[in-house]
Amino acid sequence: MNKVSTLFNKLFLTHSNKSQETNRADPDQPRGGGVGDLIPLFKVRDQFGKKIISEKVPGKVTKLVFLSDTCGLCFEVLQMLANQSGVYNYLVFKGDEDTYSNVSHKDLHYNFPIIRSTKVVDLFGIKRVPTIVTLDSTGIIERVDEVADIENLFCYLEN
Repeated sequence: MNKVSTLFNKLFLTHSNKSQETNRADPDQPRGGGVGDLIPLFKVRDQFGKKIISEKVPGKVTKLVFLSDTCGLCFEVLQMLANQSGVYNYLVFKGDEDTYSNVSHKDLHYNFPIIRSTKVVDLFGIKRVPTIVTLDSTGIIERVDEVADIENLFCYLEN
């Protein structure tokens, strides 16, 4: 009997203690796209079909990159991200693809997650692209930067 209770403690009680140690943002904090807000709630799939849930983003992803298919600077941002080596600590968001556009967009060519959702872009209140949103480890928005030129992009993407 003692072995069973020890195993039970290891499996369940130790796990619950670890989850209590993690830093979590205040659930009463406002959710939105502004500095100091908690990341908005969303569930989406990337170009590979992998589910991405906003509540699991904190601690893993620090940069959310908002782009458009019709923006020349956005295309340069995508190319720079594609040529970057190392760990990808960002998610790319674009509005829903225009089915009537003559331009063919090949999101599958990129190794990092690209999420197409006008709804999520609207949740963050993004009006201009490219925009980079920086999160802290608890999911609170630290910075919102609208990229005006490619020279400033490096400093916005650094941790």
